[in-house]
Amino acid sequence: YVYFRYAGEGTAEDRDASDKGVWISPAGGKTEEKTSDGAASGDGIRAVLPETAKETYADVSAEDFLYGDRHWEWWQGYREAVDRSAQLQETMDAYNRNVLEELLAADSGENTVCSPLNLYLALSVLAETADGNTRKQILDTLQAENIEILRERTAALREANTLNTPVIKSSLANSLWLRDDIGYREDTLQTLADDYHAASFRGTMGSRKMNEALRKWTDENTGGLDRKSTR
Repeated sequence: YVYFRYAGEGTAEDRDASDKGVWISPAGGKTEEKTSDGAASGDGIRAVLPETAKETYADVSAEDFLYGDRHWEWWQGYREAVDRSAQLQETMDAYNRNVLEELLAADSGENTVCSPLNLYLALSVLAETADGNTRKQILDTLQAENIEILRERTAALREANTLNTPVIKSSLANSLWLRDDIGYREDTLQTLADDYHAASFRGTMGSRKMNEALRKWTDENTGGLDRKSTR
């Protein structure tokens, strides 16, 4: 999973450069308060959430899925998603080479692990919140001609790498954690939820409720596998 935490005040120069991005102005913008499940609430945490995927195989055991017709139905759809993603990834070779050279070539004497996919998704979210030369530099790094092409690629990558079956699960979850004393463009936050499956949460940084929301989001999107770190 990938999450962003924004805590900066921003300068006048930042405001000019990112007017079309996610940042608007201090204490601006009116939003509805929501809990982490999207319901209205008065707890001070405001959220814009992506649509939750339906549990397609909730009534199927692992054994029945592996040896039944539904496995082959799923496999056909999965292969189609992978093929669509592969066609778009042909233009990403330069990005992959550059990332691997920068992150893995350092002679540190230690084993290094890097996920070009996670980094690509994180930078895609960042590009959506930026504008002007900053956005252009990110798009150039990702080998995308414009933001529309980047959205298309990101959607294809997510589709090909999101798996939710009784025998295998892969979840690409993104989130932004934002201060609540700064205004944000609601249309940008909604685009992040719709096109990037990225949730955004606004509240008081370091508060008990904000920390609880982060722990809950992390546990939900890692299947509880990292609870020792989120306690």
